[in-house]
Amino acid sequence: MYRTSWRSNPNFLGTYSYASTKTRPKHWEMMAKPIFETNWYFCGEHTTSRYRGSVHGAYLSGIFASKCLKKKGGA
Repeated sequence: MYRTSWRSNPNFLGTYSYASTKTRPKHWEMMAKPIFETNWYFCGEHTTSRYRGSVHGAYLSGIFASKCLKKKGGA
C-alpha cells in the first residue's frame, strides 16, 4: 500500500474531486484501470460512475482491486 498525507503536502493542502459538466462515464472507467507495472490501483467512490460519491462505490472498487491482485498472483 502507498499512503500519502494530502493535507500536509504544500502542493495540495487537501484535495477534493468533483465531476464537471463535461465529465463522462469513460472518465471514471479510466480512473479505475490498474497500473500493472507498479501494482497501483486507484480505489474509491471516484472510480465508478454507477455508485459515484458513495461508500458502496468505494467498497466495490476495493473488491475489484483485490480480485485483480489475486488474478496476478499477488496478495
